[in-house]
Amino acid sequence: ELIQFSFADNTPRVLASIAGTGGLCGAELNGDTFLCTANDSIRVRDGRAGPWGLSEIHPRVTVVPGSMPAGVYRVAVTAIDEFGSASGAAPMIVTLAQPGAIELLWSVPPGAVECRVYASAANGETLYRQASGAMSGFTVSSITDSSDRMTTANLVRPPVATQVYAYKGRLVLVVGSTIWITEPYAPHLCSMTCGFVQYGSPVDMVAVTDGGIYVSAGQKTYFLTGVGTDGQSQRAVLEFGAVRGSGMTLPDGRAAWMTRYGQAFGEASGAASLPQRPSFAPSLASD
Repeated sequence: ELIQFSFADNTPRVLASIAGTGGLCGAELNGDTFLCTANDSIRVRDGRAGPWGLSEIHPRVTVVPGSMPAGVYRVAVTAIDEFGSASGAAPMIVTLAQPGAIELLWSVPPGAVECRVYASAANGETLYRQASGAMSGFTVSSITDSSDRMTTANLVRPPVATQVYAYKGRLVLVVGSTIWITEPYAPHLCSMTCGFVQYGSPVDMVAVTDGGIYVSAGQKTYFLTGVGTDGQSQRAVLEFGAVRGSGMTLPDGRAAWMTRYGQAFGEASGAASLPQRPSFAPSLASD
């Protein structure tokens, strides 16, 4: 069970059922808590637990008789969860060789309270909302191009992680040898094309500072800056790794983590130091 404990009246309250084994990790962002269990990801708001993002919808598309002009159309379906967040979608291209309509059928993902259908004009690029509601099918027979535009194209639900950190309006998730970075102020979405950093070894440690993120993977520790932006870059700061899960942010804003040479400290500028290295060699833990 996932339990919320109130210090106001010393009472526990069950929020959700979770796997009986495995770890629990998470972070807080803008008042919501984002948690990963062994096999699921959960969002908690005001004592209410629900899915952390929704799976993408891949509708079945059929061309049917209609009066829409011939041309190339783009169509997509998104799902809305109980927190009002929209799922990602992979727009599909449909060609009408002659006037017709486009029928869409899909399975509603668990946790969805509403679905929205988007489509472009003939030979257009921008997708506009055509319909919304608790439905699992819709036929696009005409195009409305003055409604909401779809903003979640080619984005996906974040994967289940073993470490989660909040950083400047985003969430940073550790999944094996990859760090996933959510979209700005959209912690329920990741980009499959540019929203991740992959390493040659499993990521052992992440520690955040205002200037960037320290990441240890294998036998190196890196400093990652410009996280999630076009100016994202990284450089190696130490030629050895860290004890798994030992990263933290200190009250003064520095990062700290454990190494085989003692505790390491990282400044927001990317300068790392090992003040205990000359005189201290700790027994190394696995995590």
